[in-house]
Amino acid sequence: MKALVRSSHNKAEEVITHAEEELALAKLIRRGADRDLVQAQRTIESLTEKLATATENWNVLWKSFCSVADVLRTPADDGQSWAQFIPRIPARFQEFAKKCAQICTKNVLAQVRVLAPEAPLSKIAEEAESQEYLDAVERMEPEVDGLASRVAENLDIDISLPDDNA
Repeated sequence: MKALVRSSHNKAEEVITHAEEELALAKLIRRGADRDLVQAQRTIESLTEKLATATENWNVLWKSFCSVADVLRTPADDGQSWAQFIPRIPARFQEFAKKCAQICTKNVLAQVRVLAPEAPLSKIAEEAESQEYLDAVERMEPEVDGLASRVAENLDIDISLPDDNA
């Protein structure tokens, strides 16, 4: 009977020892899990801040893009999706730049015609006939640069921005 009690007592101690080892292991796992949860929470907070910043930057970029796109759109583009419109932007921008250059050139030539009616304006469109002519034009560029800057500053250009709700 003593042997049976001792054997039961030894088995109980083994079970207790095994349970204590398992409990210690569970506590270690929990501490590690707690550290992982804290790190995950920090990571989520950091990524949330980065996402907010990225979203804000995206909104600014989108508003800027919409402003440029609105300048390049034509009535024929009404109802088109962005996927249909975006491939047209490079060609539209080139058309826009050429149109701006044409309008500026027309205005300058009109001013020259008024101020110097005898000036041979058709010479401007011809190929330069000599290096001497090209050199003379190059020498004049610094002289007219300041004037061109003043004229450009006085231009009334108003590009309306899209609504904040857009």
